[in-house]
Amino acid sequence: MTNAFLWMAFVAFGSPVAGPTAADLVGTWRYVGEVDRHADGTVADLVPRAGYEGLLVYTANWYVTAQIYPKGRTWKPGSVTREELQTTFDLSASYFGTYTVNAAAGEITHHVLANLDPTGSGWDDEKHFTLSGDTLVLKGIWEVRGEEIRYEVTWQRVR
Repeated sequence: MTNAFLWMAFVAFGSPVAGPTAADLVGTWRYVGEVDRHADGTVADLVPRAGYEGLLVYTANWYVTAQIYPKGRTWKPGSVTREELQTTFDLSASYFGTYTVNAAAGEITHHVLANLDPTGSGWDDEKHFTLSGDTLVLKGIWEVRGEEIRYEVTWQRVR
């Protein structure tokens, strides 16, 4: 009798430990902020002073696109300097591809098809995610100037 009761409770109320699903990620997300850390846990000062602006989009048919650019850029195409372009390139992220989700493990993989930086095309960018209401946090590791940096980027769902 107990097993039947548990089954009815599961059907009626769902799994009590169910986490976010891939469908919960579908939508447009606005960049809020990030924290980068060295291997010893100290904060790595990698975010530009003015911060970033960006969007992350997950579609229902498994595509992803992300653009992050430094705030405060004022250069114009006809008068931009090589240094301004290099800084923009170094501090920006822009790519698209497909994605897969392992919701039970809290993992998402961006399968990057093309990237602003051509060396970043054709690879799988694995990250952990947490979703709380309309806040998405992506965590992972990337290499910056030969050092592994742990990042935590926060996104807010756009309504």
